[in-house]
Amino acid sequence: IVVSDLPKAKGGEFPKIRYFTTIAKNIVEAERFGKIWERFSKEKDFGNRLINSLKGHWGRTPLSAHNLFENGNQRMLVERIRHMAERIKDKASKEADIDRINLASRIEDLASSYHLALTLPDNTFITLSAWTWASYSFKGGRDFPTPLSLHVERDWASTDFLLEYIKAGELGDEDTVERKIIELMGEGRESEDLAHHLLGLEKEAERVLIDKVSVLKEIPSGGLTRLTKGPIIEPLKDHRWESKFVFNCASA
Repeated sequence: IVVSDLPKAKGGEFPKIRYFTTIAKNIVEAERFGKIWERFSKEKDFGNRLINSLKGHWGRTPLSAHNLFENGNQRMLVERIRHMAERIKDKASKEADIDRINLASRIEDLASSYHLALTLPDNTFITLSAWTWASYSFKGGRDFPTPLSLHVERDWASTDFLLEYIKAGELGDEDTVERKIIELMGEGRESEDLAHHLLGLEKEAERVLIDKVSVLKEIPSGGLTRLTKGPIIEPLKDHRWESKFVFNCASA
């Protein structure tokens, strides 16, 4: 765990939740990487696979292997939070500690709503994710988290969609997805879309737009004759209140 000064303009309204969820997620992610590297160590080309899993650790598309790997970290984090709440509640119940029982109940609520959101009657979209609220506020965000900050909710929904799809089509299960993610990580292809690998879809479509757009040749404008004595500028005698001068633009 790296300890450093708080950057300027950072902190927000929920710094404790931010630190709690971030540190816990980092621990979970380190554990998952450890298991993946242990698996790589039993296969050929261990060194390159390990390096590839770090260098290619990014993704853009909703169904990329990277985004689903990140969602796996968040899901494991939620399970750890639930277990922690259960331990706190069990111990507090034996000691009749009402405050800690209430604390455990709040932590359980945090875990249950971690990936959820709702839309109010006025169409205002509000996330219920503790991670999103804490992260958005920590980075200087105000009011409600914006759609661009809803990474947890997006990746969670994408994972649920992919799993239900491959199960309905009898294409695999959770282990199928996990194996493919690890395979792509070892090859440095974590950014690739799992839909191409698991759903039998074609790879990225070829570009439809051509590089150079043809433009119709413009008709040349007619020639202008410049007056020898310059443009005509004369006062309007009947409309001095509206315009003081008339400028002959065609002669300029």
